[in-house]
Amino acid sequence: MEQSGYVMLNKRQPLDMPHVYMVLKELGRFHALSFAFKDQDPQKFIALKSSIAETVFNLSSEAEYFIQIITNAWNAALKIARKSFEREEMDKIEEFL
Repeated sequence: MEQSGYVMLNKRQPLDMPHVYMVLKELGRFHALSFAFKDQDPQKFIALKSSIAETVFNLSSEAEYFIQIITNAWNAALKIARKSFEREEMDKIEEFL
């Protein structure tokens, strides 16, 4: 990716909303592509999946930092959800979490 001009941003700096939108849009495309690939060529999908290693979220080195980010994000999302969902729906969401 670096050869194509991409750079790794500082993981500790938040993205602005236009960039969040672009990231989620591309993740959605990759997610859909993975379902198509898995359906059309399961053997190659399994081989590819087993050859991929996580390189960004190395939790052993910064576990507490990432856990705090995730916890803060979930708490913020729950605060917003409580304004929109009924108590029964919130119970299900909180049970899931």
